[in-house]
Amino acid sequence: PSYVIKKFLDAQRIHNLTSYLQKLHEAKVANANHTTLLLNCYTKLKDVKKLDEFIKMPELNFDVETAIKVCRQAGYPKHALDLAWMHQSHKWYLKVLLEDLRVPSQALEYIQTLEFLQAKENLLKYGKILVSSLPKEMTSLLKELCTNYVPREKPQASGIYPDSALFAKSPKASTAQSLPSDNQLNEAVEEFIHIYVNQPEYLTEFLEFIIQRRQGTPLIYDTLLELYLRDTTHDDLLKNKERKENQDNQQGESSPELIKAIREINSNKAIKLLQDPKACYNQSHALVLCQIQDFKSGILYLYEKMMLYNEIVQYHMDCSQYQFVIEACKRYKDKDSTLWIKALSYFANKNPLENPSINSEIQEILNNIERGGLLPPLQVIHILSQSPYATLGLIKDYITRNLKLEKSKIDEESKNIHQLMEDTQKHKIEIQELKTGVKIFQHMKCSSCSLPLDLPAVHFLCMHSYHQRCLGDNEAECPNCVEQNRTFELAQRSLQEGAQQHNEFFRQLEEYGKDGFNVVATYFGRGIFDKPAVPPLSPVNLNLYDHKLEI
Repeated sequence: PSYVIKKFLDAQRIHNLTSYLQKLHEAKVANANHTTLLLNCYTKLKDVKKLDEFIKMPELNFDVETAIKVCRQAGYPKHALDLAWMHQSHKWYLKVLLEDLRVPSQALEYIQTLEFLQAKENLLKYGKILVSSLPKEMTSLLKELCTNYVPREKPQASGIYPDSALFAKSPKASTAQSLPSDNQLNEAVEEFIHIYVNQPEYLTEFLEFIIQRRQGTPLIYDTLLELYLRDTTHDDLLKNKERKENQDNQQGESSPELIKAIREINSNKAIKLLQDPKACYNQSHALVLCQIQDFKSGILYLYEKMMLYNEIVQYHMDCSQYQFVIEACKRYKDKDSTLWIKALSYFANKNPLENPSINSEIQEILNNIERGGLLPPLQVIHILSQSPYATLGLIKDYITRNLKLEKSKIDEESKNIHQLMEDTQKHKIEIQELKTGVKIFQHMKCSSCSLPLDLPAVHFLCMHSYHQRCLGDNEAECPNCVEQNRTFELAQRSLQEGAQQHNEFFRQLEEYGKDGFNVVATYFGRGIFDKPAVPPLSPVNLNLYDHKLEI
C-alpha cells in the first residue's frame, strides 16, 4: 500500500488517493496513518458529505481517537464531536466542547449524564474552566455529586448534541453502579477545593452545604474556617461579595455598611464553627489561622479549649487589657494558680501615673495570692522590689497581715510543742515506773465476765484482770486492749516503712517543691534518720500461781 500511496501523493491524483484509502478501510486493512490521510483528503477536498458518511459508518473500520484529532486540526469540530458522542469518548467530547466550541453549559450538562467516577475525573480536569464560566451551576453540580448523585439520562437531539440517529447507535451507559462511600465522597470534596482558586464565595457555599449534610474531614473544616477569616479581613473579597449580593438582591445599603455587615456575619460563622462540638478541625492549624488574621474571639476560645491559660493571660497583657487580665486570673485560678504570680510581675512594672487603677489591681492580686497561699511573703516582696514604681505603702497592709498571721501560727505551734513535751515527759515517767516500780492489782472482778476473781487469775499491766478460764488459750494479750495495741503497732510499722521509702520522699519533695521544708519535717518525724526499730516485745502478764513476773 505504501508504494501505491506514494504514486497518488500528487495533488492532481487526490481523488484516486481518496478512493484507494476508502477501499483500504472497507477491507479492514487500514491503520491509523491511513485514517489520518483519508480524513485529510476529505478536508482538502472540502467534501463534507463524504466526511459525514465516513463518520457514520455502521462498523468501526478506523481508529476513533485519530479521526477526532484530524477533524479538530482540520477545523471540523462538529464532526469530531459526533465521533466522540457516537463512541462514548467522554474525554474527547468534553475537550471539543470546552476547547474548540467553547460551550461550558453543554459540557456541564453532559458531565451530569456520566457515572460518579467518570464525572469526578472530568470535573477535576475541567473544573477550573467550568467554575470560572459557570460558578453557580458548577457549584450546584458538585453539591449533588458529593451527596446523593444519580446520573441523568442523555438528552435527545437538541442544541449542540448530534442527531437522534447517532444517539440511538451509541452504546447505552450502564445504569448499574455502586454508590460511593462516605470516605470517597469526602475525598472528592477535598479534591474539588483547589478548583475554586478565584471563587472563594462559591467555595464557602459548597463547603457549608457539605458539612450540613454529613460529617466532614479536618481539611474541609480548616478550609472553611480560613475562608471565613479571610473574608473578615480582605476588603477585596468583601467587595466581590458585595457586588454578588447587589446583583442577587438590589438592596439600598451603602457599601461600608454592607461590608461591615458581611464581616460581622463571617466572624459569627467562624466562632460558631469553632464552637461546634461536631467540627473535627485541627486545633493547632485553626489557632495559627486565627493568629494570622488576628481573630480575637477565636484565639481566646482555642486557648481555653487547649487549656493554654497562661497564653490567655499573656494575650490580654499584650493588648494592655488590665481588667481582662484580672478576670482571666479569677476564671482560671482553680486550673492554674500561677496566673496570679504572672499577673503580679506584670502589674508591678506598670506606672500607676499612667493608669490609676494599677495599685488597686495589685492589691487585688496580693489578696488572692495571700488567700491561696501561692507565694511566701518574702518572694512577693522580692518581685515588687524589682519594680521601679512599687512603694512600701503599696504592700504595707499585706506585710502587716502576714506578720500577724505568722505570729499567731508561731504561738500556736509553740503551745503544741509545749504540750507534746509535757506528754512525752509523762510517758517517759510512766515507762520508768513500769520498768522499776511495783504494780498493785486490787481488781476484785473479772474484766471479761464481771464475776468475782478467784484463782487461777491473770493480771495485765494495763490494769485489767481475768479468770484464766476466761482467757482460754490466749494468755499473752489483754482482750480489751488487743485492738488498740494492734492499731498502734500497725501505725508504727507504717511510719517506719514509709520512712525507708526514699524514692517516695524525693518524689514528694519535687511535687511539693514550694513547701519542701514541710515534707522534710514530716519524714523526720517518721524517723527517716533513725536506726531500724527492734521488734516489739510480747505483752506483759502476771501469773499469781507462779508468784513470778514474766516479761
